[in-house]
Amino acid sequence: MSKQKTKHSHTVQKAYLQNFSIKENGKFFLWRLDKKTGIKKRLPIDKLSVENYFYPQDIEDWLANNIEIEGIKVIQKIIEDRSISNLSSKDKERLAGWLLVQDVRTTEYRNELRQSLDMIAKSFLERNLLGEVAFESLNEFIEEDPIKNIQFSMMKRFERYAPIIASEYHWMLIENNTGFSYYTSDHPVMKGNSYLKSLEKIAKQKPFGSGIGLFSKGVELHLPLNPDLKLLILNLEPLDDFLREIWTTIEKNPHLYPILWRLFPHDKIKELRSDKLEAVYDNILHSNDRITGLSNRFIYSIDNNFEIAEDLLKRKPEYRDENRKRWEIG
Repeated sequence: MSKQKTKHSHTVQKAYLQNFSIKENGKFFLWRLDKKTGIKKRLPIDKLSVENYFYPQDIEDWLANNIEIEGIKVIQKIIEDRSISNLSSKDKERLAGWLLVQDVRTTEYRNELRQSLDMIAKSFLERNLLGEVAFESLNEFIEEDPIKNIQFSMMKRFERYAPIIASEYHWMLIENNTGFSYYTSDHPVMKGNSYLKSLEKIAKQKPFGSGIGLFSKGVELHLPLNPDLKLLILNLEPLDDFLREIWTTIEKNPHLYPILWRLFPHDKIKELRSDKLEAVYDNILHSNDRITGLSNRFIYSIDNNFEIAEDLLKRKPEYRDENRKRWEIG
């Protein structure tokens, strides 16, 4: 194993945070909101998302040489072009790898891992599937380095999925000209599933599973790139299924074609297939709400406007707690 040289580990790449900052006297600054205390502070990016010895040196070197240097180049290219249409398949692969690793390299992800294993252990104990001695042993395991090793293993494993995310998912750039900035955070990658949320509303019950696994049908990956741009990567399987059903219906009932054509949501389909959309205020509100809730503790902004975050934290004060309940196992 490499000798440890790096003390201050950035759990979010510093060059990424620079995209949300303002340069002053040779240093880059942005605003930070501490969800726990409510304190807002202007800080240099060197001091943000930093943990002491968070990664061993071999992981530090792997991140620097294999992930960060290539991924950030693609992010800068998108920002300069304000477009993703010029990205090559290799560019997409590099950025997908960066995004997948960023999602699992944070303090938040380590807390999620620890909490999920703890919940599983308690669930087993309640069902008498795990003896007390085994439960205590598992708790010791959860508190020790194995959690870190699982995280490092997941980082390398997820990076290998980059070619699939690059080639089989739909990529879209959201341009923000609303005058309200996108936030970022100490856990900048957001995952969601609008398709599953829609099914939940229709069925009026929670579906099995979260729907935010990398290969879940309808999963969405969101990454703010700077205050004005956000990358959205979509699994469009639900749309493909819908179109397949429409054409099957038409093949069986050709006389229905004129009616179905008139009722068909052409604009919505075109919107989902496009590679660039313009945000409205509700999109910014939704994005900033989600990144506030999903972050571990800190929200970052180019300006001192944290009204959206502060409003969410008033409505849902549980998000202030780093030890909040993230998982439920039935």
